[in-house]
Amino acid sequence: MKFAIIFILILFNSFFNVVSAGDDNIFRSGFEVGGTRVALSRVINGETHVGWVDIDTNQWFDITQYLDNTYGNTGDDAWITFSSDLRYYLLETERPAVYQGWDGLTWGTLDASGIPSEPIVVDGAPHPEGFCTIAAGGEQIAMVLNDDFDRNDIWITSRIENVWQRDDEINISAASAGDNGGPRFSPTSNKVIWTSYTSSGMDFDENTLDGGQYNHLLSHTRLGNGAQIIRPAYENTGTIVFEGELGGEQCYRWDPANPTIDPIVISPAHSNDNSCAALPNGRIASFWLERPGGPSVHELRIMQADGTHESVLQLGTDFWDFLITGGTYIP
Repeated sequence: MKFAIIFILILFNSFFNVVSAGDDNIFRSGFEVGGTRVALSRVINGETHVGWVDIDTNQWFDITQYLDNTYGNTGDDAWITFSSDLRYYLLETERPAVYQGWDGLTWGTLDASGIPSEPIVVDGAPHPEGFCTIAAGGEQIAMVLNDDFDRNDIWITSRIENVWQRDDEINISAASAGDNGGPRFSPTSNKVIWTSYTSSGMDFDENTLDGGQYNHLLSHTRLGNGAQIIRPAYENTGTIVFEGELGGEQCYRWDPANPTIDPIVISPAHSNDNSCAALPNGRIASFWLERPGGPSVHELRIMQADGTHESVLQLGTDFWDFLITGGTYIP
């Protein structure tokens, strides 16, 4: 029995990997209280693995490996996103037999340690056309689906117990100018923001979950001639953090409460910040390509709300430049 317990502990610990460095400018331990984790994808041995990094401990947990070893229903994973209360996840994967090797949408729960339940097929077995997100509380999903008009729209579906009410889902992006993607829920989960793809570039739109308050929030032209904007995320204050491209990628902030004031760069000293995302604890995460002396890969960077640099986590790891979501666990 003693040896069996030791083996189980070794197997469980194999899902974790901690990388740290003595330079506080690279990794600073102890700045975070509350266990905030971000959902990420990376390549390991030629295959995409999904997992999370704890921004306090710099710990990587390999969800793909855990699901393989725990449930035995193996298959390729594409991406994973978390709810802001860190209790639910969405996973695009080909694991369930119903998908027959074609990636489809699943959901599940996370416990206080970030350990996932077995993925459950979202009712109707949808095949999303991009990243989808799940609200805090796990009762709504914002899905990107290709509709009858042959364009990608944002659809809201709600859950009653363990059943997603697909027959009652609502297209909240029907009034937008073109394709849509990258939806995120507001901190109170009463509205969704996303990127809309117009004929001239990418803009930001917003709507309530019932589709009744559509708002074209921000045009890419507000950054300047030739600019692009992508992947907006709400901060707890109601402001919007996003990636802007104007002669290089940087993290921007814009306040919808003061719409005449143009977006500002959050961290002017850092360029080539990608997929900028607001975290529930007030910090901002991005994929940074230009760490001095670094390998020029998409490293995970954490900064304070005012743009002050804090850490590069999992030093030297190249993460997929996907939508960043994160949460702080709320029982």
